[in-house]
Amino acid sequence: MAIESAIKHLIWNAYHHGDGIIQIKIKLTNAGEKVTITFCDEGSGIDNDKIEESLKPYKYGNRQNATKKEFRGAGLGLTIAADVIADHGGELLIENIQNEDGSRAGFRVHVRLPITQEKRKNQDKKINNEGFRN
Repeated sequence: MAIESAIKHLIWNAYHHGDGIIQIKIKLTNAGEKVTITFCDEGSGIDNDKIEESLKPYKYGNRQNATKKEFRGAGLGLTIAADVIADHGGELLIENIQNEDGSRAGFRVHVRLPITQEKRKNQDKKINNEGFRN
C-alpha cells in the first residue's frame, strides 16, 4: 500500500504542476533486479538550486504559479514519496527537462526500486505448469 501511495502522490504532482499531460515509463534494469518508474510532466519544473529543498515538507504547497487554478497542495507529495521509496530500499531522483535552448520544458521524477529475490521466488510459485497464474 505504501508504494501505491507514493505513486499516487507522484501522479498527482505531475498532473497539477504540469499541463495535464503526464508520461509514465516503466523499465526493468540489471537483469530484472531493479525497476525504474519515470514520471514526466510538461510544467515549469523547479529551480535547479531548489531541487533538494523540494524534498523537504511544505516547501511547495499552494504554489501560486501552479498550472491548475484549483491546485491546493500541502507540499508533502515529494516528501512522502521519497520517504516511502527509501523505506523500501529504493531511491527517488528528480530533474528538470531542458529544451535545446536551456529553458525548462518539464519535470522528471525517477523512482528506482529493487525487486528482491524473495519477491521473485514468490511470484514464480504463483505460476502453474501451463504458464498461468494460480
